[in-house]
Amino acid sequence: MAKSGIAVPDDENKRAEVQFQFAWQHFNFHAEQRTKMFHFFLIVAGGILGAWGLITEQHRPDLTVAGILIPAFGAIFSTLFLVLDIRNTQLLEMSENLLRKMEEAWIYKGTAWRRQTKYGDVMLGLLSREALLKCHMRNKLPYGWLTRLILVNNIKHKTSVRAILLISILGFWILAGWASWTANMLQFWVIVVAILSAIWSGWALFSPYWHLKCEAAAWAGQRGTPNKPRLSTSPRSRKSSSSRALRGKK
Repeated sequence: MAKSGIAVPDDENKRAEVQFQFAWQHFNFHAEQRTKMFHFFLIVAGGILGAWGLITEQHRPDLTVAGILIPAFGAIFSTLFLVLDIRNTQLLEMSENLLRKMEEAWIYKGTAWRRQTKYGDVMLGLLSREALLKCHMRNKLPYGWLTRLILVNNIKHKTSVRAILLISILGFWILAGWASWTANMLQFWVIVVAILSAIWSGWALFSPYWHLKCEAAAWAGQRGTPNKPRLSTSPRSRKSSSSRALRGKK
């Protein structure tokens, strides 16, 4: 029995089972939550767009402000969902990393399952297979993230969902700006809130990388050793490392 009052299994098999169940429940909860949130977003965004279209068709002066505020609310609503999706993905990847390590360590350990394709043999797996492809693309594809986005990440759920949310944010702000300039009302506030929405979206997209950097520094401080950055194994990085070493010798 641990000091916290939580029973810790002594048997390694039971411990592994507890670890797997904990990681799987965490993964399953956030995966379902992300899917449900996206469905809810599509329904609400469609309702907002329909309400704006209904108001603009009536051409009533008393509904002019509503024609500006409704798409502005849609843009803020889309920004909020973008932030929530980024956070949900961040939590989802935590359990994905654990499940991938378990898959590699003991779920499929010692197996040699392959699939024969016209390009060669492909390793069978779930999260480990995806991780291997991601690592290969990162090291082999030229021109960095742009090439990976076009050739690999274009079919990823994360890329598709983020693209839909970003397009929704931009589209709603365009509608709000058009309605505001047409009615010559609230232009200043539309610009200010749109800028704040863009800053919030950009910071949210950058936050996972910042959090990972801070987490690495925290672990290094806990161990009492400096945390060295991971060296890339790509040919470009090896070439640049060799050139720096030669310059150092000179």
